[in-house]
Amino acid sequence: MPLLHHVVEGSGPAVLLLHAGVADLRMWDAQVRELSHDHLTVRCDLNGFGGSPVRPGSSACDAEDVLALLDQLGVGDFSLVAASYGGHVGLQVATPAATRVGRMVLLAPLAELLEPDEELRAVWGHEERLLETGDVVAATELNVRTWLGPDADDATRDLAFFRATARALTDRLPAARLVELAWAAHLPSLERPEETGRLVRSELTADRPPR
Repeated sequence: MPLLHHVVEGSGPAVLLLHAGVADLRMWDAQVRELSHDHLTVRCDLNGFGGSPVRPGSSACDAEDVLALLDQLGVGDFSLVAASYGGHVGLQVATPAATRVGRMVLLAPLAELLEPDEELRAVWGHEERLLETGDVVAATELNVRTWLGPDADDATRDLAFFRATARALTDRLPAARLVELAWAAHLPSLERPEETGRLVRSELTADRPPR
């Protein structure tokens, strides 16, 4: 099985960064600059994203792909930073590899805890209809409007489903801590890159028991 396209930088304790479903590994550029001074950072493009082409005829499991990559790279213990759909993958990675994962930092994660609400289903439905008509430009603009923003106001704030998911995860994960960013929309790593980098570093190095 070919390895996912990946970039490894820095040295020190290993940190795996998993991108959102509307991005690729480049979404972590600023945070890697912050972390790679004293961490080994591992980024990958999930199957069908960025430099990882869709494997024809495969029933790819993103979590299995990621664990295979880590094993091939010789990464044993690691911390995990993930956003949105990457959070879903990260939780699946951490389940069989629980003894290897020190800390997790999840940004607006997707998780199979709650049923998608009407607001989220409406976004997905709108995108599907646009793609069915071949209007890729409009579908892209819809995703940009929905998921990206330099600073969140009432019109661009993260969808309620993801806030509810974060709270549900906090209730279920031992030693978890919920941090709400008043300025953030869905992808704070792209909205305020340097500030998010400092926040991620703080969570990875905080003097608290690992997740």
